[in-house]
Amino acid sequence: MYLTDTRVVAVSGHFVNGKKAGATGFGNQFLLTAAAAKISNIKASREAADTFLVGQMRLPWITGVVFGSENASKNSRGELRLLGEHVTDFGDPEMMMMMIRLRHPAAVIEFVEELISRVKCDRLSWRDTKDDQRSRLTAIPSPRSIQANGTSLPMVSFPVAYRVGEDTASYGTNSMRSFSAG
Repeated sequence: MYLTDTRVVAVSGHFVNGKKAGATGFGNQFLLTAAAAKISNIKASREAADTFLVGQMRLPWITGVVFGSENASKNSRGELRLLGEHVTDFGDPEMMMMMIRLRHPAAVIEFVEELISRVKCDRLSWRDTKDDQRSRLTAIPSPRSIQANGTSLPMVSFPVAYRVGEDTASYGTNSMRSFSAG
């Protein structure tokens, strides 16, 4: 995963899974099912050889981040959810998220701190950021101080975000430098 002054980019070569088969019956069915699943995984890996999955979220699009530090439940440790909003084909606003799981959960807090820092730096330098938005940006708490309640994960919300779309790809101080509209 990469964090720049413009965007978050995640790249993965470990995204391929074959079909899982369910065993029905008795005896050799379990062995046949296990073999079918293994063959399916091998076939899927071969078909995806030399390919990778990539996702990106520009900083001006991020409305919030949900994170699972090393103290979170086992299923949520190392998880990052970058939140944004786009408009559906029907014209309705819809939440979207880019989900990432870090191999080292201890790095989550450090990543979120750096993300907050870069988002603040970018949004505070926008010409159209209003004074009340500036005060909300500067009041964003440290991720170390946020306590999640119950089974939920901690979340940091970012004011002054744009909707995800081609028309907003060049918005933001740094995004403007990395996107040519032509």
